[in-house]
Amino acid sequence: MTVQTTRAGEGERPVVATDAFRNAMGHLAMPVAVVAAGDGGERDAVTTTTLCSASVDPPTLIVSVNRHSPLNALAERSRAFSVNVLTDEQATIGRVFSDARRTGERRFGQGTWTTGATGSPLLEDTLATFDCELVQTLDYGPNRILIGRVVAIGFGEKQPLLYRDGFFRRLTTS
Repeated sequence: MTVQTTRAGEGERPVVATDAFRNAMGHLAMPVAVVAAGDGGERDAVTTTTLCSASVDPPTLIVSVNRHSPLNALAERSRAFSVNVLTDEQATIGRVFSDARRTGERRFGQGTWTTGATGSPLLEDTLATFDCELVQTLDYGPNRILIGRVVAIGFGEKQPLLYRDGFFRRLTTS
């Protein structure tokens, strides 16, 4: 195991270089999800690998998206968003929603989409779908963290799509 730190000034704690941290995080297998929001006739979504449970009581999720994504404005106006965890059969959808050249409605040609209780777009046939009321946002570094109370869920029995070392991955059985 290689440990990399950056020298700190007198009395300061050492810090890890951004590239070293990114490299270490790249070794982890993360679930791939599409975070979506809608307001009236407008909707948008982005792919993320940064999601986790914040609480089970009340059921709450945390996701992180780029601070400059138009998704943030939609989530804040509607006070809602969805988290659609992709199956290993939905890699194309993950790629479409990670393509910064496509925005808004143009992305929704992939997959079958419905509308959740909050008005957020929900992707069908996912590993899990969480329809969330936006509780709080927090800007940190280049990202906006969305904290959502889960108001509805759906889940399937397929295999998850994972992201590791810059590539989508599938689980294999040994």
